[in-house]
Amino acid sequence: MLLSLSKRASLIAQSEIRAMTLECARVGGINLAQGVCDTELPLPVGQGAKEAIDAGINSYTRYDGLKEGFQPGGVGMAA
Repeated sequence: MLLSLSKRASLIAQSEIRAMTLECARVGGINLAQGVCDTELPLPVGQGAKEAIDAGINSYTRYDGLKEGFQPGGVGMAA
């Protein structure tokens, strides 16, 4: 009996978070997008995270940048 994928299988798309994981691996980055990081945390990353949390920057960032840099009618960080 020959096995093959169903026609519906071609409709399956890779999730965006998985695509980001693959891109992160491709460029040798540190993946903070999913799961638990299994590498030692670089000291500057931990220090930066602590400083941000202590400063009250503790929520998900807007896709178009931090609120402090957002310009109404514009996109991203202020110049």
